Amino acid sequence: MTDKQQKIGALDKAPAGSTGWRHVITPRPEVRSGDFKKAEFAANLSEVVKGSAGEYGDSIPFFERTVITKGMAGFLKQALRRLTGAGGDPAIQLKTVFGGGKTHSLLALYHLARMARDRVSLENTPNLGAFLKKEGFLTVPETNIAVIDGTAYSPADSIRPGVNTLWGEIGHQLATSAGKEEVYNLIKNSDEQSVAPGKDALIALFNACSPCLILLDELVAYGRQLKGGALPGGTFGNFLSFIQQLTEAASASEKTLVVASLPETDREAGGEQGEKALKMIEHCFGRIAAPRTPVGGADTAEITRRRLFSDCHDQDTREKVCAGFSDLYQEKHRSFPPETKESSYKERMIASYPIHPELLDRLYEDWSTLENFQRTRGVLRFMAEVIHALWEAEDESLLIMPASIPLNHGSKAREELARYIPDTWASIIDSDVDGETSAPSQLDTEKPRYGALHAARRVARTIMLGSVPAKEKKGIEESRVRLGTVQDKEDIPVFTDVLGELKNTLVYLHSEDMRVWYDTNGNLRKAAREQTKLIKKEAMDEEIEARLKKEIQEDARFKNHLCPSSPSDVPDDRYLRLVVLGVNNTYNDTKDNGALTFANELFHYRGPNIHREYCNRILFIAPDEKGLKGLREAVRSYLAWERIGKDKTRDLTDSQKKEIKEELKQGEARIFDAFKSTYRWLLAPAVDETGKATGFTAVPLSFDGLNWNELAKAAAQKMTRDETLIEKWGAALLVAELDKRFWRNNNHIKIDELWDHLCRYCYLPRLTNTRVLQEAIREGLQARQFAFAEGFDVDRYQGLTYADSAYTKSGFVVKKDAANTQLDAEKPASPVVNNDRGYSPPAAAPADDNNPQPAPPPRKTRFTMDAPLAPERRDQDFSCLMKDVIKPLGDEGGSIKKLTLFVEIDAENGFSDRVVADITANCRGLKLEGSAFSFS
Repeated sequence: MTDKQQKIGALDKAPAGSTGWRHVITPRPEVRSGDFKKAEFAANLSEVVKGSAGEYGDSIPFFERTVITKGMAGFLKQALRRLTGAGGDPAIQLKTVFGGGKTHSLLALYHLARMARDRVSLENTPNLGAFLKKEGFLTVPETNIAVIDGTAYSPADSIRPGVNTLWGEIGHQLATSAGKEEVYNLIKNSDEQSVAPGKDALIALFNACSPCLILLDELVAYGRQLKGGALPGGTFGNFLSFIQQLTEAASASEKTLVVASLPETDREAGGEQGEKALKMIEHCFGRIAAPRTPVGGADTAEITRRRLFSDCHDQDTREKVCAGFSDLYQEKHRSFPPETKESSYKERMIASYPIHPELLDRLYEDWSTLENFQRTRGVLRFMAEVIHALWEAEDESLLIMPASIPLNHGSKAREELARYIPDTWASIIDSDVDGETSAPSQLDTEKPRYGALHAARRVARTIMLGSVPAKEKKGIEESRVRLGTVQDKEDIPVFTDVLGELKNTLVYLHSEDMRVWYDTNGNLRKAAREQTKLIKKEAMDEEIEARLKKEIQEDARFKNHLCPSSPSDVPDDRYLRLVVLGVNNTYNDTKDNGALTFANELFHYRGPNIHREYCNRILFIAPDEKGLKGLREAVRSYLAWERIGKDKTRDLTDSQKKEIKEELKQGEARIFDAFKSTYRWLLAPAVDETGKATGFTAVPLSFDGLNWNELAKAAAQKMTRDETLIEKWGAALLVAELDKRFWRNNNHIKIDELWDHLCRYCYLPRLTNTRVLQEAIREGLQARQFAFAEGFDVDRYQGLTYADSAYTKSGFVVKKDAANTQLDAEKPASPVVNNDRGYSPPAAAPADDNNPQPAPPPRKTRFTMDAPLAPERRDQDFSCLMKDVIKPLGDEGGSIKKLTLFVEIDAENGFSDRVVADITANCRGLKLEGSAFSFS
């Protein structure tokens, strides 16, 4: 992309399979080079008459560039009929909005009459010859012409030596043109006295100079200057009388035509005096003929194209491009305005090619309502600047659209628009619309998906073009934003997404009821940004901790302690406690961080210099240091909008109240997401092989399927999966711990003492609660893996039994061997039982060398097993294998050489990034070699 392309945001290539407009049609030389003069687009009747109007003053070049529109054709036809004596209205008023083609139509009629008078060949004149032939005008009579430009004269001065008034000037021009200077004497006296001539004098003048053409341009502009007393040009009353007598005389004369151009609105008339003049002129002309509009809406496209471009040199491509847009609008009709579905819209695109009809509509329908924006010449001047800039930038767009307009600083197109809008718009365009430092430009830079299409800047330009003019409804529909932005073959959702982001971020962009617009008054987002500057860190942290304390849910497995300020805030007992640290104790990946420091203090102490006893019952959740920054920003934004909504000094509209409500709703969602990415570290005490506490293990939490305030549940799920929190403990695992730690020097342990040890020492399993221990004991009693005793006295167990129904937490669990020894000793002696004959079988003979005993069979010395676990019963089956297979083999003196757990898990939809990160970190912490994720 060239520097110029980058500067104005031009597309560096056309969509695949398409051809940019620059390869299909060429701007006129003066537009390509930028050498055009703005005056070239402003026709001036008096300058033409003087011969100092450039191309407008030369008849043949004038008609080469003039589109004889339907309205102009009707106007010229009526004029020629009148001048040839074939009927037609004697007086015509041309009435359009400012810049709507009135003067251009007067010039067309002037050149036609002048060419006929000068006997120039008309049939070979471009555009004009074809029109005359079509309408059947084989000849045009030599016509005497009088031209009045109301802006060229002042009533306070004579128009020329010896001529003071408009009627005097008309008489002088007609008499001179006809070569009958004496005819001027018919109105000379009236002119000298500045009094309107009588109707009869005017009729005699017109008949003597017949056929005659009287062209009155800017007549109202002259009339509104007639204030106060008598002037050389007469009084206002004289002026109004003359207009009435002029139209009546023209009606009574043969082959006489009076044509006046009039503004369409009172605003254009220029004050009270101008409005009076306009109404009188309208009344006088209206009695004779209805007003005519020389340029209709359907003509503007062709006028603009003809004036700015040479003929299309690849009509097939033009047709193909317009057909592609038409297909897009019909296929995606919900994304665009209804009229684009019609076949007539395709014809409009062809007629205005390479300018998109939406661009012309915005200029002709909206910008032409601005004061001083001339409907046709204003559009031409502006579009000439746009086309020149795009041509220089080698723009490859399919069509020139509202989104194509370069509005960056220094752009000539921007300077042209700036003539019609207040200076306050300049800073808005710089910040919210276009330019290298504007917010849309930054968005394009930050997101390649947008930047590849300059999507944000293009959407912003389209909105800008539809924003400035004051309309009953502000701005434009979102469907028109897409219409003015999206080229054929481009991805519509990209631009829809951009629009959504701009609505949520730009300061001066407003939206309501699917309409968007820029306004010089900043939206509430600007007020919110100002508020955010006033919100201090303390207020954000207070809000965060208040939400934690109010909204964190309890879990049956934990007692929550939220944002404690000292160790004494967390009781030291045998309940499982989850401590959620406050914002001042954050975790990072270094050893020196606030979370570990404070957690270590709470782990070892329950008060000043008072050691904590039940260290295996305390766990921590710490906020991530980087995540906290995002959480604070989300809270800051929420508080700003909340303050705006509560500000009683603001006179909020319903739309703004709705906006605040929506922003608060979105703000809540952003806070929830930020909480998840902040409160994500589970800190559990870590011990070495000897059982000594070595610090903490930090494990990231997963919130899959959980809300942010279910921290306790997320922690419990994580720990139960990792088996660092035991919710079901198998009897075999309990026996293993008893053998390893409690039965080496003793044959029993009191159950409450066992629970106390489990709560104190981190090298022991962390059980959820006493119920888990109780169920493990009951299971062991049922399997006769140990016994239960109600008490112990010196060397004898009281209430010794294997019955699980006898269990109470005040009793003892007794080693199996010791229990069996006591139970066997307490069995009554068995009586000798003889058979009916009183015969006892002889004892086996002792073995000796003469009577050897058979050798016992060899005993098996190795056991191996391959036991797949059913996924749905993995916990139960694993427990049974330990209890019923591995433990008995160990009791037989077997030495376990190798015990391996092979795991293979497939996920049809794949594992989430968060789960992959969590499991990988856990396996690394457990030093499990060979664990890995892969693609199955």
